[in-house]
Amino acid sequence: MSMRDDLVDIREHYRMEQSVKGGGDGASHFWVAETEKEDGSKVIVGCVGIDSSTQSDNTYTELRRMSIDRSYRRRGIASFLLNALISYARDHGAKKIVLSTTSWQASAIRMYERFGWVDVRQECFSWLTRSGKIHFLELDI
Repeated sequence: MSMRDDLVDIREHYRMEQSVKGGGDGASHFWVAETEKEDGSKVIVGCVGIDSSTQSDNTYTELRRMSIDRSYRRRGIASFLLNALISYARDHGAKKIVLSTTSWQASAIRMYERFGWVDVRQECFSWLTRSGKIHFLELDI
């Protein structure tokens, strides 16, 4: 589904051209963390985006697509990306960042809570043979 939504054209959806030129509206942006391997090639190790187009209030923005490669977790990459995202959102007029994740991502929920996100609502769901909860978190910035 995400390949038909925002990930099909990251540059356009997250307004990357407007953001670089300073003409973007809202706090949409996308970051990619990469590292260099011993042979000099680069590999993507994480990403995160914020998307103001999902919110009707232009002082809200949504954290989307937070992902860190399993072999690079617990190295501070997520913290680096989150700090960049929060700073960017604040500098672009956002007052609140929202996100949703599932109970299957318990370690991610704990990380967000360490950064100050508050779990404001949960919804139960069932997907194939697994059930869980969608957690809706908010961060005032």
